Amino acid sequence: ETAAAAEAAHLAEKKRLEGALAKEQALRVTDAENSAKLEAAAEARLTQQKKVMAESASAAKTHYEAAIRRLEDLLSDERTRREELARQKAALQEGMDVLNREYDD
Repeated sequence: ETAAAAEAAHLAEKKRLEGALAKEQALRVTDAENSAKLEAAAEARLTQQKKVMAESASAAKTHYEAAIRRLEDLLSDERTRREELARQKAALQEGMDVLNREYDD
């Protein structure tokens, strides 16, 4: 009877240990799955951030290129305006020279 009780206790302890081992293995699998999910989510976030940064850089480049074109246009307009003013000044000076010659004569 004592041997049967000891055998029963031994089997109960063996089952308890096997159950604990199975739980530990299940936790390790779950832990590995969760780690893989977290890693995939982090990778997806990183990919999304890279995409957003690339789009932002592209938008900034487009913005700066447009600003440069506007400044170049303004510079061209200013050159044209100065050339026109120089022509008008020359025409006025020529008119004054003609008047002065006529006045001196």
